[in-house]
Amino acid sequence: MKNPPGREFSSRVFYPNPFIPAGIEFELPQEADVSLVIFDDSGNEVKKLMERQRFSAGTHQLSVDLPDAGGGKYFYRLSAEYGAEGNGDGSGRNFVDVKRL
Repeated sequence: MKNPPGREFSSRVFYPNPFIPAGIEFELPQEADVSLVIFDDSGNEVKKLMERQRFSAGTHQLSVDLPDAGGGKYFYRLSAEYGAEGNGDGSGRNFVDVKRL
């Protein structure tokens, strides 16, 4: 299945306050199962915010709240799985984006 014109998988950290990230915004070209995991700068998983949650095509924003996390650098891994589900022929597609939070 082709992506609608002008739409591709993408993600970014959004800043309503110029100094404090509030969450992650992502664009899906079509309906997908989305997973989001936060890691520290050593690669240790800090928090799994969601796993294989269904989202419709379009732009979405997710809040990221890490009250127990200390200072330091954090990264997120956002993955989306979409396409032919469960048919076993490999026609589904996966996208993964890893960025600093």
